[in-house]
Order: sequence, then C-alpha cells, then structure tokens
Amino acid sequence: MNPDSRVVLNACVLANFSLRDLFLTLAEAPPLYRPLWNREILDEVQRTHVGKLGWPDAFPSGDLVLRRALGDCTAKDAERRAERWRPWRAYAGMHLWREAT
Repeated sequence: MNPDSRVVLNACVLANFSLRDLFLTLAEAPPLYRPLWNREILDEVQRTHVGKLGWPDAFPSGDLVLRRALGDCTAKDAERRAERWRPWRAYAGMHLWREAT
C-alpha cells in the first residue's frame, strides 16, 4: 500500500481501543494508508459519545484524522487548538472528521 491508499475503518471505531489504536498506528509514520470512516459511523459516534454518554466536550486529541485535519499537528497541539471550542469540542471534532472523509 502507499500513503495515498484509503482504508475505511468502520468496524474499529466503536470497538476495542487497542485494536483501533493498532490500525491508526499503522496509518502513521511511515504511513501505510489514509484512515477514513463513512458518514453512518460518524453519526453513530456522535449519537454514542454526545447523545447517550453526554460528552459534548469529548475531544480525542491523539486521533490521527483530527490531527491531520488540524494540519498534521501533535496531540498536544491539537488539544491546545481545541481549547477555544470548549465546551463543545465533540461537535468540532465531528466537523473535522466529516471534512476529512
């Protein structure tokens, strides 16, 4: 695979974190592929984290897709940049994910 290849990771978004992190790590340095999720999965993440769990400020700053959407920054930089979106960072993250897919 080359770094421009796209892989849809729908099955691992709500699954076991270690499996999800493995797939996302494989997409990092050196990048093997570009991880993507479809709209249905993004909607489910929003319903689960924001709707059911009540986490409107949840922001996974280490998420590869979010970090790339913010300009290939580090997790620490992503966290700092997302501070201005409090207390609605989960919604900002959803917009970034949608733009990236």
